[in-house]
Amino acid sequence: MFVRASGEQLRDITTVIEANDIVPAVDPKAFSLADVNEALRYVKDGHPQGKVLISF
Repeated sequence: MFVRASGEQLRDITTVIEANDIVPAVDPKAFSLADVNEALRYVKDGHPQGKVLISF
């Protein structure tokens, strides 16, 4: 699901992040569909579950 945020909403989010009221969780690890078993092990090892991205 994608949400298009307005400029005002983006400013509000930026303000909250800059105040350290929330910290976005970003994990640079990415897996291809061929590595689905590795991705499952990654989550079972305590890493955050990610999102599925399908690109063409």
